[in-house]
Amino acid sequence: ITAYEITEYESTTLDRILGFLTNPAFQGILIMIIIGGIYFELQTPGIGFPLIAAISAAVLYFAPLYLEGLAAHWELAVFILGVILIIVEIFVTPGFGVLGILGVLGVILGLTFAMIDTDILKYIPSGQVSAGYLLRPVALVIISVTTALILSIWLGKRLLTTESPLRKAVVL
Repeated sequence: ITAYEITEYESTTLDRILGFLTNPAFQGILIMIIIGGIYFELQTPGIGFPLIAAISAAVLYFAPLYLEGLAAHWELAVFILGVILIIVEIFVTPGFGVLGILGVLGVILGLTFAMIDTDILKYIPSGQVSAGYLLRPVALVIISVTTALILSIWLGKRLLTTESPLRKAVVL
């Protein structure tokens, strides 16, 4: 090729922000804030900081993925339906039954599939894309959810059951 032109790409501020927000490490932190916020909101009555933190983290999690074309409407709907099923299981049908299991599964699937470009999934059976393509997002979500639940339970017991200044300010 003799006649060519070299064009240098310069990222904009929006590209850098979206790149930061779609970084798997940052998304793992957002997932922990979402799960921890939901857990703490269900543990303390009223609408407060944990719910605001969880909603803000969910918006920061899903919005860049949606803008980049990775997340679709159904993935967000699966996540929201999972949260609703968990809330129904806790407040309407006590115990840990079918609705709770489906809710947890919906939350994990919604968070996981939002990270994956679902158009590429059709190439897995043909072997053009390996099934390992799914492994990283699934592992990230499962590790983040597990870490968030363990930390939330530990912090909840430590801060909300003992006589601490935080307990006096948060718990009625």
